[in-house]
Amino acid sequence: DVALILWNEDVIQLVSLVLLHHHLKSSGIEPGEGADRIENLIVSRRPRVVVFDLDPPYDRSAEVARYLLNRFSDCGFVMTCAGSAPARRTAPWLVGHPMFQKPYEMDEIANTICLMVRRRSISITDDVEGAKAWEGTPWLWSRPIRSVFLRTRQPEQQARNAKH
Repeated sequence: DVALILWNEDVIQLVSLVLLHHHLKSSGIEPGEGADRIENLIVSRRPRVVVFDLDPPYDRSAEVARYLLNRFSDCGFVMTCAGSAPARRTAPWLVGHPMFQKPYEMDEIANTICLMVRRRSISITDDVEGAKAWEGTPWLWSRPIRSVFLRTRQPEQQARNAKH
C-alpha cells in the first residue's frame, strides 16, 4: 500500500507500525540508498502512496522527489522534512503535495496516508459522485484522476446540452 522513503530505520519501523494499525502494508528504505534502489522498491511493491523525506539541501532531494513524481505519476506522494518553509522556497511545486514538518504527529500523517490510499482505491469511472467529493482537496486530486473524471463527465455534459 505504502512505500516509505525515510531517513533512519527506526522512523521507517515506527511509521510502518502506525500504518499497520490502520490496516496498511508498507515497506521502506532510506533515501541515501540511492535513486535506483528507491525506484526498484516502488516498481516491485507498486504502492498507492509514497512517503518521501526531503533533506537539506532541499534542492538536491527535491529534484529526486520531482523525478519520482514524474516517473510514478499514478502514486500519491506525501513529503516530510525538517523545515517546510525552506523546502517550499527551494521547490515551490511542493505546495501541491501534503507536507509534514518534523516532529510530525503520527496520527495526522497516518490519517493523510490512509485517505490517499483509499482515494486511489476507488474506481473513478464507477463513482463519479465520490470523485466530486475530492475536488476541493488539490493534493488528493491528482492529474491522472482529474483527467479520468473529466473524460467521464464529458458524455454526461454532452447529453445535457443535447436536451436543451
